Amino acid sequence: MAHVVREVFRRVAEGHQRAQPAAAVDQPDRRRVAHAVVRAAANTLSAVEDRPACLAQAYNLEMKLLGADGGDGLRDYLRAIGSNEVHPLLTAWLDKLEAYRTDLAGFADYWAEWDAYRAGIAGFLRRYDVILCPAYTQPALPLGTSTLDANFRGFSHTMAYNVAGLPAAVVRCGTSSTALPIAVQIVAAPWREDHALAVALHLEQRFGGWTEPVACRADPRVRAGRPRPASLTS
Repeated sequence: MAHVVREVFRRVAEGHQRAQPAAAVDQPDRRRVAHAVVRAAANTLSAVEDRPACLAQAYNLEMKLLGADGGDGLRDYLRAIGSNEVHPLLTAWLDKLEAYRTDLAGFADYWAEWDAYRAGIAGFLRRYDVILCPAYTQPALPLGTSTLDANFRGFSHTMAYNVAGLPAAVVRCGTSSTALPIAVQIVAAPWREDHALAVALHLEQRFGGWTEPVACRADPRVRAGRPRPASLTS
């Protein structure tokens, strides 16, 4: 691979970082992992710092495409399959879609915005083979907190490339100061899953990939093969 672009961790998803409370983002851990990943990539690949100009639109764009009807279609589907009582996290996510409800003309505008966004990402990737960027703004969240506004926008790191229809892989490349895994996302151009998987394999071999959480290794119930308690999952 001739080039690898690193979407710098401290400035990724412009506008999103301003929406995050400072305490919610594990900045020292993320910077440490970012620097280590880039050094590892630089050993065999050419890495530069860059980012798509349209990236700040990703969160609202995905929510617009999913929520043009305010979530009514998803609610109807759930009722149709007999899910009359759904998990509070799903309800909280559906409630967020109401802000994006629009009419047919508004949906046409959403579609045009989507087309322009995809074109912008495609133009950016003509210069590079893959993008290295965070999978999320912080390590794993406590159970039940993913739909809080302070946390939910962190998923824009994956939304950005999901809405662009690009292949991606996620691999653990470090551990936070609280012993939680920190992941790196590798995004490739359309039909180039081989690039994403090749870089993911390189980083996994360099950083060790998945490892069992310290809390699990220390818990005798886990070692005995019994189900993990809810407090150990995220």
